[in-house]
Amino acid sequence: MIQVDEPPRYPALLLLIRWGGAFTALVAALPVAAAILGWMGGASAWWLLAGLAASPITGLVAATYVEMARIVSDTLMPR
Repeated sequence: MIQVDEPPRYPALLLLIRWGGAFTALVAALPVAAAILGWMGGASAWWLLAGLAASPITGLVAATYVEMARIVSDTLMPR
């Protein structure tokens, strides 16, 4: 139970701030991994190209998300 005088904790934000680099790398690798699995399963080789093209875009979106979480933690969260 949370006490009234205890500051709130944000475990999801803290986890994202601590492991943001690994999160970004994992999200960026997912399109490539999915494309390789699809190609091995019989899909066209164009899926490999699509996975390679989508990887930096998803990585950028994930990095932006991590940076926004860091900004929120720096400016709004109590210390």
